[in-house]
Formats: sequence, structure tokens, C-alpha cells
Amino acid sequence: LDPGMAFGTGTHASTRLVLEELQELADRDISPARILDVGCGSGILAIAAVKRWPSATCVAVDNDQLAIDATLDNASVNRVADRIAPSLTPCGDLTEAFPLVLANIQAHVLRLLMSALVARTAPGGTLILSGLLTPQAQPLADEFVAAGMRIVSVRPSTDDPQWSSVTLRR
Repeated sequence: LDPGMAFGTGTHASTRLVLEELQELADRDISPARILDVGCGSGILAIAAVKRWPSATCVAVDNDQLAIDATLDNASVNRVADRIAPSLTPCGDLTEAFPLVLANIQAHVLRLLMSALVARTAPGGTLILSGLLTPQAQPLADEFVAAGMRIVSVRPSTDDPQWSSVTLRR
């Protein structure tokens, strides 16, 4: 995977945390048909998700054309371009609710996107947040609970404990 000018090679703790959460879902026999990757960067999470669930498709959004280009290129190289739809459309402008929503973005951006992320998560669906410094994770999780979500886990990275992820269910 070549990130180009976009974020996401798979080596950062925040990315690995999301990949581990995807595996956790798969281990529990959860198999989402549709996935939304918000702030897709290089497309690594979208690619990993559709490879994990071969019948799934993914909408991958970002506000940077370089990220969309990197996602397109990387999806093609990984032979999943037919199942990933990269877009500059803001997640708040989407109308579909997804069984799985991924957002590996800094805490202040996740806070700004909170209502859109909750709205894009289908009832009973899962929202995985990462890009969070560990002291930010629980307070942000609590804010998402106040917005209608339920905490599944708040987990620090075992490789780099300064980073954490939050998994929520709607």
C-alpha cells in the first residue's frame, strides 16, 4: 500500500487498533454488508474491511482529493476497486446508514463530526473511532453515549499505549 500524500500505511498504532477491532468483529461472526470509512486517507481501512468481508462494499470519504486519489490507486492495486467507492462527499451529506462506520481521525475532528457519525451508523450498527490519544478516549466515548451510542470498548494500544480506540454500538 502506497499512502502517497495521504495518511495510512498500517504502521501507526491508531490504524492497527482499527484493524484489531475489525478482526474482533469478524471473530464474533459480525459480517457487515456496507461499510463507511470517514477520513479514508490512503484507503487502508476500507481495503482491509472489504478484504475481511469479501461480500461487503465500502464508501470511503475524505475532504482531500489526494486521499481520494490514493484510495483509488490502492484499491486498484489490491484488486478491490469494484467494492470501494471513494468520494469527497462530506459524511454529513450522505443519507445512507451503515452497519459499520470507521473513523480514524483526531479527537477534535471526531467531535465536530459526531452527529453525522451517529446518523450514518445504522441502528444496531458499530462505530469504530481511533486517532485518539488515550486521555481523550473515554471522555469522547462519553460524549458519543450522550449522543445515543453505547460503549462496547475503550481500548489502549498494546504496542503504543498513548493511543486508544473506541468501539460503540447504536
